Amino acid sequence: MIRRVELVEAQATADRTRHNEEIGQLRSDLSVQGPQLRQADEALRLMAKDIAAGTARLQIIGLILVGLGTVIMALSTLLGL
Repeated sequence: MIRRVELVEAQATADRTRHNEEIGQLRSDLSVQGPQLRQADEALRLMAKDIAAGTARLQIIGLILVGLGTVIMALSTLLGL
């Protein structure tokens, strides 16, 4: 009976050691991936900002073209062309 308890205790100790090593490895992996995830997040944020700025530029150009078209139409109507 004592031998069985000793075997169970030895197995529990081995399991705890293995789990602690696995936890240490996971923490190490997370510490390595943390900066990579922050860089990917920053790249995504910059890309979204660039897309928003590009869309705003296109809208402004479109408004300018519409304004020029309106002026040309008004001039042709006023001058009877």
